[in-house]
Amino acid sequence: MANSPMRGPQSGLELELWVKADCAQCDRARELLTSLGAAMGFQWTARDVSESPETIYADLVPVVATPEGEVLAHAPLEAGPLVDAIIRLSAAR
Repeated sequence: MANSPMRGPQSGLELELWVKADCAQCDRARELLTSLGAAMGFQWTARDVSESPETIYADLVPVVATPEGEVLAHAPLEAGPLVDAIIRLSAAR
């Protein structure tokens, strides 16, 4: 049986990835969210903490959060726990 994308209740979900310039962990987080978003069917937007001085995430980047501010994961990001958090969030919606 071929591997198929894990499309499911994550479709329509939107997340934010908070990053900063010159951040290797942020670059890896972008790659991870690109892969997971394609596999799980969610959308995400990168946001730079330097452009939003009111953000509380500056010392935690990279941070994956909902647009409402619920933090799903922060540095160091790992795929397994992030997938679990996304699935839990989708189930709660």
